[in-house]
Amino acid sequence: ASMKNLGAPAKGLVIVSQHWHLPRAIWLAQQEGWTAQGLVAGEGTPDGGENIVREHFVRMVNFWWRWID
Repeated sequence: ASMKNLGAPAKGLVIVSQHWHLPRAIWLAQQEGWTAQGLVAGEGTPDGGENIVREHFVRMVNFWWRWID
């Protein structure tokens, strides 16, 4: 929803997020037509197994939402 709410693509976009979330965020921005680059947030980013499992699940969900949309 955040990427869709940005409106029409402009010059480019820098996304700052945790390293485990960044690939999906960049992909979603690119799907909306943005030229996007990522910047990993500071140290102490959570790397627990629950985050890895969650991220893989949400990536699949986002892929299917884009495919259906």
